[in-house]
Amino acid sequence: MTLRQTFQKIFIGIITLLITSCTMNKRIYISNKTEQTITLKINSTFKIKEGTMQGAFLDSLNGKRIEPGYITITFGTGRWNKNDEENLKMVLENMQVKKDGSAEIFSLPQNMPIGRGILIPELIVKINELNKL
Repeated sequence: MTLRQTFQKIFIGIITLLITSCTMNKRIYISNKTEQTITLKINSTFKIKEGTMQGAFLDSLNGKRIEPGYITITFGTGRWNKNDEENLKMVLENMQVKKDGSAEIFSLPQNMPIGRGILIPELIVKINELNKL
């Protein structure tokens, strides 16, 4: 194989990756590192407009039971933008968390960092610690 053929294959691979990344499913990857099953509940005072991305996040996350490990939630195709990330952060800041087998309610840390996937359009949330309410 010549050097030119190698570059052509690499170029075709990059173009294919770019095309498929635009049509891949957007998703949220939530990692539960608390070593216990948790349930997410929205704070009752949090108000949003239905039909917005905040509403979509709320509908998908409210009441979601997450065992230790991770889950992914799909949100159609395309790419996430900064506004989507901010909407997710706002919903997470208004979430309450209940550990299974406990009556205590916790909150997620304020200004929780949200990561981004490198080759996959995903927002990454890691739940490591909980703040007691």
